[in-house]
Amino acid sequence: MADPTGVADPTGVADPTGVVDPTGVGHDASAGSPHPKAAAMNLSEMISFPAEPDQVAELLADPEFVRARCAATGSLDSEVDVSHEDSGGFTVTTTRTFPTDSFPAFARSAVGDRLTVRQEDRWEPAGDGVWTGHTTVSTVGVPARVEARLRLAAGVGGATQTIEGQISASIPFLGGKIEEMVHEQVTEALEVERRLAGEWLTR
Repeated sequence: MADPTGVADPTGVADPTGVVDPTGVGHDASAGSPHPKAAAMNLSEMISFPAEPDQVAELLADPEFVRARCAATGSLDSEVDVSHEDSGGFTVTTTRTFPTDSFPAFARSAVGDRLTVRQEDRWEPAGDGVWTGHTTVSTVGVPARVEARLRLAAGVGGATQTIEGQISASIPFLGGKIEEMVHEQVTEALEVERRLAGEWLTR
């Protein structure tokens, strides 16, 4: 819709007041007051591996390792797809189904007795033994999501992977609690990956 002020809306969302909102938050037309979006939770983690970055990247792209990692995180079943690019990069896509028996009651009320999680990790070689990437984790039927940047580089005794991003859950009244639970699940999954990768890299 055209802006009656003649000024472009940089957010791409029309403001019912006719005034561009530089914050990008938008307004609740019925209340006539700012309606802020729910804040996401920051994610910042680091794990280490007992091998050089290129060896770790090769392992992360191994379908058998990915399946073992899925099983080790407690999934009831999983689907794994690994695709390789001409650039030397690769994408790992997994779909896992988890039981929710151990979830807090508030989480079970939101997700049900099964939770399906889809994860896509994209990796590209950045030169000098460094790999960079991006991960997206989403839950089927639940508005919860993880978006993070990945970096794999040489570290003390091998390689270090850093994960920097955000966790968001757009669930009324429960969003913050769901984000905290997702953060805990992500941390546990990274610890499983670190331990399992260590076993595979040193066997």
